[in-house]
Amino acid sequence: MLVEIPHQLLFTRGLNRFNKQKPHSFEKATAPVDAENWISHMEKIFDVMGCEDAFKTRLAVYKFEGNAFAWWKSYKQAKGGDT
Repeated sequence: MLVEIPHQLLFTRGLNRFNKQKPHSFEKATAPVDAENWISHMEKIFDVMGCEDAFKTRLAVYKFEGNAFAWWKSYKQAKGGDT
């Protein structure tokens, strides 16, 4: 028997697993290597979790702070909504 798990419950479980990996926050990069290092760190976590692309985006944005989050909000608005 196949039991469907509500989407929000799946997200909550995934978020808990993600946070156990102690992902770094991202606010700004003073050099390109800073952003590259953060992306590599996040990709390592996503790989071990087996994340789908849409979930990767949600989790990465969850770790944006300050300037990075402001950039994301502007990007989403320019694209016309959720991305």
